Amino acid sequence: MIATRSLAAEWQLVFLSALTPALLVALSAGCSGSGAVGGPGAGATGGTTPSPPSSTASGGAAPDGTGGANVSPTDSGSNAGAGANADAASDALVPSDGGSNDATGAARSCSSPTVICDDFEDGALTGWTKSESGGTFTVEGTHAYSGKSSVLLTIPGGRSGGFLVRTGAPLFPLSNNTIWGRMMIYFEGVPSGHFDTIRAAPGGGGTPWYNIGGQNKALMFNYYSGADDCRAPRTPNQTVATGKWMCWEWKYDGSKNEMDLWIDGTLVRQVVGTGDACQGANAPWTAPSFGSIRLGQYNAQTYGSQTRLWMDDIAITTTDRLGCPAVSATAK
Repeated sequence: MIATRSLAAEWQLVFLSALTPALLVALSAGCSGSGAVGGPGAGATGGTTPSPPSSTASGGAAPDGTGGANVSPTDSGSNAGAGANADAASDALVPSDGGSNDATGAARSCSSPTVICDDFEDGALTGWTKSESGGTFTVEGTHAYSGKSSVLLTIPGGRSGGFLVRTGAPLFPLSNNTIWGRMMIYFEGVPSGHFDTIRAAPGGGGTPWYNIGGQNKALMFNYYSGADDCRAPRTPNQTVATGKWMCWEWKYDGSKNEMDLWIDGTLVRQVVGTGDACQGANAPWTAPSFGSIRLGQYNAQTYGSQTRLWMDDIAITTTDRLGCPAVSATAK
């Protein structure tokens, strides 16, 4: 049974000014040292490559029958039922820049059509808006996939967390209501309740939300519209790995009501149209007109212990899958 969402601190509006051409150049330049875009599977270090998803949705309740989530700041997510897993999606990716090097010889982490590219080596969160609900974002160097810096999100026990948010130009409005992204992510630990890590939502707040995250420490997609709170765990369950860097790539295609997630180059889950189950009757995952992308962790069901995660080499585009950075010799 899906837990009822608490809507406290639900509306925290975020505003971003249109980015200038000079800032766009700066954002692109900031990623020059992060590693070449490679084919899927090139990015993550260590660990076992996940097995392909099953071809049919599991249906019914969440893995332990609990499901569900509470609400996040400005747009938190809940459980989501997922439609058919994809075993036919293209896992053979040719990066648009061929993984070539820049003029300095450093391998590039972002291909040419990338709209947002950030490796946080400038020590700042330029272009991002912090939406913090008890969590704190810091650019620091305890863990970094490339270079010396990444962005850390610290969530004390009993708190919800937060998101780094992008709205407005140059990313939005989207072409064909479709957004592709990639980031290197390192979980120190994950909560046992429902949490959201990647969220696409309307630009001015409100719902529906497309969420990628987890529940019961396992991967889960979630769709939350206010009226419907739906889930789609991976079948079979896949525990969210901790203590290592992973490459998470995603696609949100509102024109097809589709969500996709690749981990270390392998497609692990896809939902098209309808998921596994909802709080009430199963319902279609009707996408909004996406106007924001939010990255971090929102604990829809708060967790008693502190959790931390790091994000690095974030790349977002509107045209095609980006692939993972090359394996980093300096990852820590």
